[in-house]
Amino acid sequence: MLDVILIALHVGLRLTTEAYKVPSASMWPAIEVQDNIFVSRVTRYAAYGDVIAFDHERVPFLKRAMGLSGDHVEFRGNRPSINGWQVPRCSIGQIAYKDREPDGHVHQGEAFVEFLGEYQYVVFEEDGIPGADIQFDVPLGQVFVVGDNRMNSHDSRFWNGGRGGAVKADDVRGRATVTWFALDENGDLDTRRVMRRFADPPLLPESVGSGAKTKLDACISNKPSSTHPPKRSR
Repeated sequence: MLDVILIALHVGLRLTTEAYKVPSASMWPAIEVQDNIFVSRVTRYAAYGDVIAFDHERVPFLKRAMGLSGDHVEFRGNRPSINGWQVPRCSIGQIAYKDREPDGHVHQGEAFVEFLGEYQYVVFEEDGIPGADIQFDVPLGQVFVVGDNRMNSHDSRFWNGGRGGAVKADDVRGRATVTWFALDENGDLDTRRVMRRFADPPLLPESVGSGAKTKLDACISNKPSSTHPPKRSR
């Protein structure tokens, strides 16, 4: 009987959850290279700020939902706006991360806390790389997605030769819910992030200075009162 119960639980988990191992830093610092993520297949629609898993040109991706069905999304000078409402953010100053590849290239830039929907998350804008200015009307039933590592992410802003694009509802595999296994920059188990939910307040890597962490806490404690964009006026 116990074997039957365990088999049933295993099958049920596979039907409702998928596991992803992340190969890139496009969602840094929320998701780091080699993080293992659980994605809920129960929730296949997207809300503002959700990290969703989807297929694009037959390749699986994880990105953050920025614009929903019918929205007008605009990026100017790296600042996103939705239906004319600028997504609120708060600077936490200069931070850096190092590639985990053998060359260990260091990426330096400014980080911000963005507040969108029910989420607050950190975005990173690398110095010396120009942003992508774009305006895009999200087709009905689709989602405009962006990476948190704004200058190092292949996302909706760059699809279709730079004209922009969106994810069809049928291509959404689910919503990322938890980081179930994570390593730190030295390759050791990062116990701070194991089983950490995406709905939790953001964390910065241990290597980031205390000044940025203090500013992060201050930004979160002063969360703006309005974090949901208005409906698009027709």
